Amino acid sequence: MNSFAWRVGKCICTPTTSIRTVICLAVSLAVAISTGGRPALAQSTTNGAIEVNVTDPQGLAVPGASLICVNTGTGQEAKGTGNDQGQYRFIELQPGAYKVTASASGFSPGAQDNVVVEVGRVTYLSLPLQVGGGKQTVVVTSVAPLVSTSQPDFSNNVNQKFISEIPMNGRR
Repeated sequence: MNSFAWRVGKCICTPTTSIRTVICLAVSLAVAISTGGRPALAQSTTNGAIEVNVTDPQGLAVPGASLICVNTGTGQEAKGTGNDQGQYRFIELQPGAYKVTASASGFSPGAQDNVVVEVGRVTYLSLPLQVGGGKQTVVVTSVAPLVSTSQPDFSNNVNQKFISEIPMNGRR
């Protein structure tokens, strides 16, 4: 019997190898080539996000609300439109303080200042709108809590002072 086989990575391919196996090997090879032969690693993030939930006075969702998110330090602005549940997530936001405003037909515009974005975290914001004309503005001013009760993660922000105070053997 005349048979042949070839080796691809840890797999040995023979003429009886299924077409599914060959396709899987080809895809694996394409991924390996596209990543430069290095394993694909998770990317760390330097940004955060704000998820806004726009509601009416009874707490019901306000679908299709127009949202604007402005970084109060840099003036950078992001815009979005809420979904059918009144929610929208602003992603890839630089850490800092933001002002979020919402407006919808039949409601007075609403805004919230000092919405804090932290690295790698989602800040959740409930923004109630009052029923009325479009000429009134409701401004809710508050400070985001220092302790997140909705996310069970344990992380710290490391700043230059923290790094310089780390004890090191032989450091001068």
